[in-house]
Amino acid sequence: MTAVRVWHVALILFCLVLFLFLWFYAEDIYPDDWLDYYLPASKDWSNRAAYEVYNPPWLILILKPLFAFGWQVGYAILGAVSAAGIGWCAAAMSEDGHWLRVLLAVLNVPALIMLGLGQVDGLALIGVGLAAASLDWRIASGGMFLALVKPQISLPSLLISFWKNPRKKQIAAAGVVLGVLSLILWGFWFQDTAEMNPEVTWNQAFPYWPYGLLIGLPLLAFGLYQKEEFYGMTAVPFLVPYLGPHTLIGITVVWVARLPLRWCWLGWVVPFGWYVINVL
Repeated sequence: MTAVRVWHVALILFCLVLFLFLWFYAEDIYPDDWLDYYLPASKDWSNRAAYEVYNPPWLILILKPLFAFGWQVGYAILGAVSAAGIGWCAAAMSEDGHWLRVLLAVLNVPALIMLGLGQVDGLALIGVGLAAASLDWRIASGGMFLALVKPQISLPSLLISFWKNPRKKQIAAAGVVLGVLSLILWGFWFQDTAEMNPEVTWNQAFPYWPYGLLIGLPLLAFGLYQKEEFYGMTAVPFLVPYLGPHTLIGITVVWVARLPLRWCWLGWVVPFGWYVINVL
């Protein structure tokens, strides 16, 4: 077996162990976001504002089947898939697929917070990886649609992935079709999303909205110029008014994937340092 295949097996085994751990200790962990937001919203999605769920409505198509297994098993499945997804994303977005990148992407503070809350950032990062790594417009389009379940961490990277893809017209057409389909299924859902959360300014990474735009917009523009998702993801804390500590997993994954191998550990250290300074 090659080194890459060995680490594929290691990642699968890790996710299986993680699944069992989250299942057995679900009640002790008590994943707040999973239980307080996504679980009730999935049962009454037309009134998701009542449960403070701001994600695009197609997230329900992904989460709803998990509840058929019970909330503990569903939570464990989400956690295991998220861990596998961020590990895969780190490998797919890198040039060498080195095992160290996968390890750093899976084991870090934002990932632990994400798992503890039962959040969906890992699903979004699977989409980010598909959009960035695939030249097949169908896969890239599907990845972008998946990544938009958490647009506050994925959108800057997706803009760059779209810009550098040679099949822009096909991706744009697919986006129009999917967008129209979403309107048919859920109505003008984006208006509901805007009305649900009109004054959110909770950014635990850069709490000086909108002054961060002075940093974020040039970073995004440079990323578009370079056709490099690294800069788009780096710009995220400066572009959005709403960002929690677990959403720094996007920076972690893209940094450990895109930085040279000898510097990829910065993707682990920088979010950890931020957490120590701002939270502990």
